[in-house]
Amino acid sequence: MIRTLSLACIVVLLVVSCALADIPIEGVTEYDYEYNLTNAWMYPEYMFLTSSLIWGWDEPRVIQNGTFGGGYKLDSFLVSALRKDAVNSTVLDMLNRSGEEGSEKEADGTLLSEYLSNAPVISANISLPVGGFFEDTLNIESVTVNLKITGFSDADMAIVRDTALFRYKDGKTAEMNVNKGEEIIPPSVP
Repeated sequence: MIRTLSLACIVVLLVVSCALADIPIEGVTEYDYEYNLTNAWMYPEYMFLTSSLIWGWDEPRVIQNGTFGGGYKLDSFLVSALRKDAVNSTVLDMLNRSGEEGSEKEADGTLLSEYLSNAPVISANISLPVGGFFEDTLNIESVTVNLKITGFSDADMAIVRDTALFRYKDGKTAEMNVNKGEEIIPPSVP
């Protein structure tokens, strides 16, 4: 009885804490980061993908023109690379349509998410939050985080957060360098 009651209390606490995560805080706004993989062009033989830390390969996205963003606020992005010559044209087409209605169809008899789980994907050494929370008084319009590939091999890929560009509602911009592990905090408006 006590064990069942304890388990029930734990489940209730978990549900309540998850529900509270979606309650807005007065005076603070969540901003989705736009990420820009600034030197992806240096690796034309690779297709760069994002996936969810929570959902894995359930909804992969191809990084188009080096940029990506959006997603659920409590999630994070994982960045990966896949050699274009390592996948067939059916899979490449499915990846390019990922996120569209009906894109989770089968590739070679398996779902795209299962295919990617077993594909020779090279994952980056970094998990990237979907966004951040900043005070409304800062009047931020958007935030772009510039990423840079600093090391690449057939086995792994090193990516660092390089700079963050803040665009303000009055049209001004401010850029800051982002050190490893450092929280992204808006600089003083120029």
